[in-house]
Amino acid sequence: MKRLALIFCLLAAPALAGTRALDGNTIEVDGRRLLIMGLNAPKTSHPKCLAERMLGKRATIMAENLVLRIRRIDRQGKDRRGRVVARVYLDNGKEWAAAMINLGLAVRFECPGGQCPALTDWCGG
Repeated sequence: MKRLALIFCLLAAPALAGTRALDGNTIEVDGRRLLIMGLNAPKTSHPKCLAERMLGKRATIMAENLVLRIRRIDRQGKDRRGRVVARVYLDNGKEWAAAMINLGLAVRFECPGGQCPALTDWCGG
């Protein structure tokens, strides 16, 4: 599979005009959705319980703030569902995933060799 090596260097806030957060691990850049690698955040659409819905809303609010701090987006290709996936870096050099995990609004999620772990049960079950 060919790796997309397209890198966006977003050095000033005006360059982010076409970027917005959709949830804790998905952003939209100029109308195109990007799934952020390295984390699993609670769902905001079709959550399994009230706890997931509430945590998902908190994650989305934080994501809206993080969008303003994006400095680089490294597209990594597509996942098995055909979604574009990317590593996203903030103005302090930290990855988006690490920032959300450190805030308790996501958990680490990696798929080494295409083998993904089970998704987090945000409902505590």
